Amino acid sequence: MRDLRWVFRVFNSSVAKTNNSNPLDALNNANTEMISAGIEYAKGNGDLTLLATKSDTNYSSRGAALNTFGLANTVVFHSFNLSYTRQINTNLSVTGQLGLVGVTNAFTLGLPKTLLPTYSLAAAWAITPKVSLSATATRTVAPPTTLIGNAEVSYYTNLALTYQPTPKVAFSASGSAGYTSVAFTPGAAGTATALVPFLTTTNYYALTAGVTYAMTPFISAALSATYNERVADHVITSQDLITVSLNYKPN
Repeated sequence: MRDLRWVFRVFNSSVAKTNNSNPLDALNNANTEMISAGIEYAKGNGDLTLLATKSDTNYSSRGAALNTFGLANTVVFHSFNLSYTRQINTNLSVTGQLGLVGVTNAFTLGLPKTLLPTYSLAAAWAITPKVSLSATATRTVAPPTTLIGNAEVSYYTNLALTYQPTPKVAFSASGSAGYTSVAFTPGAAGTATALVPFLTTTNYYALTAGVTYAMTPFISAALSATYNERVADHVITSQDLITVSLNYKPN
């Protein structure tokens, strides 16, 4: 008997609200409603998924004056994604995704005039029973988080290494880099002088190291240190972050 199945994902939905403490970032405060549906095909160690998503983002802090700069009050994202996951063997797995994203300024069942490509590729490799390596590269188009605009295009890469000398202790280190730029915001850059630093490309880099200790089967403690750097409009902003956490996960 062949091991395969078709699954119809009838309905996925969510409602989210975003608030920013920075007064200028408040232009990205939004209420978002999302709905998605798709199909999934699985056979053996492979899994293929086709998903269509529509999300309605309403920005509560944008008025008529900002509309003249190309900032819309309502942005509807239409995305179509095809993803494939494969467990090559017990030590190696890969996941790939290709997609298209477009926007409209009102809810419609029609397709946007412009569609931008998205992609992602991820791999996880257990080099030895104690050492594992993972790598990720992505290009996404989504509501803005680090820039002011109607949408944000982000490129991101990450490489992470984990070493677990004992069943209770694990050390990890990772490095990431990427950059973001504004999309679907016609005529914005160079028009709104006060917003120009937030409408240009932003580069960012991060290094993280951490250790996790499993105190019991249900409780673990973790310590991590992160250095990240953001470069926008020739201005460098750096940040050091140390995190201590205690996690409880019942079976």
